[in-house]
Amino acid sequence: MSRPSQLSAVIAAGLLTMLAAIPAVGQAPASRRSGRSDSTRSASLDTVRVTGRVANLIGTARSASEGHVGTIELRSRPISREGEMLETVPGVIVTQHSGEGKANQYFVRGFNLDHGTDFQTTVDGMPVNQPTHAHGQGYTDLNFLIPEFVRSLDYKLGVYHAELGDFGSAGGAEFHLAKRFDAPVANTQFGSNGLARVMLGTSTKVGGGDLLLGGEAKAYDGPWLRAEQLRKYSGMLRWSRDMGASNFSVLALGYHNRWNSNDQIPLRAVQNGSLPCRDVLLPSGPGLERPAAPLRAGRCLAMEEAQVAAGGQRGDELSLTVGAGRVEGRAPGGEDQSQAQGECNARGRICMF
Repeated sequence: MSRPSQLSAVIAAGLLTMLAAIPAVGQAPASRRSGRSDSTRSASLDTVRVTGRVANLIGTARSASEGHVGTIELRSRPISREGEMLETVPGVIVTQHSGEGKANQYFVRGFNLDHGTDFQTTVDGMPVNQPTHAHGQGYTDLNFLIPEFVRSLDYKLGVYHAELGDFGSAGGAEFHLAKRFDAPVANTQFGSNGLARVMLGTSTKVGGGDLLLGGEAKAYDGPWLRAEQLRKYSGMLRWSRDMGASNFSVLALGYHNRWNSNDQIPLRAVQNGSLPCRDVLLPSGPGLERPAAPLRAGRCLAMEEAQVAAGGQRGDELSLTVGAGRVEGRAPGGEDQSQAQGECNARGRICMF
């Protein structure tokens, strides 16, 4: 090969090498262009452990709206009121508006069930809904339950379950109580607003069966200006015996509760400054078993009297204005209440002392 031919070959090889190197110099790696890290690199992560419950309801549940809640799931939820155990049922919300001794207010999938009118609740087959009650049919007070003694609950939602009866138009739930403890149990709780709770439970072999005995005592004042002074006592005694495929059980429950019911107050009274937001208007309620402390001076209910004509006859129509007006002349601390009461009545007002 001549010298010019060799020179041309060297120049061509150099140009090809430069052209091949241009993309590597002018472009970033594909992983950098996409903003993603190199997938070939490994990273060490902490162990994430998920604990769940397997419940095979095939052949038992007729629809997805039926289910079972076990002990572990019940214990994993913080509970401030006994009725909140029902919140383990999907779509159920439990609240309260009149103290810790009154039945809760229940909601299922956004529908207001009042105090349990449309949700049947049973405890080991015993109905809890009261057919007749001042707060409405189906009144469901679950405050007698001791959470540690509840082992599981079964629920049914929807209008498809005729076996639930009159109060099951939105569904129902059944609580199953413990029959024995593997070891004695004890629980103490202390918190703000005077919260104190003690629970004890144990079981032993008696007469070829299991005897379970336990109870709780709870005190709570709440955040209100007038203390709730809740004093609740619950007890449970149960003897059960397994007899092959059958089971025999005798259950006794005891419950006593006393509290001051701090109920709703008018929003306008709070907004105009005449009533603190955590105060009480009327010194009475469903849980009050003794006279309440006197209300602060000057608060009363204004009863306006107006004459109206109806069909040619005259009558009295009373319109109640809540949280309006103040009693003039009443001394602080409730002194000379009879004089203040007379002055208040003269102005057409009903005063609470």
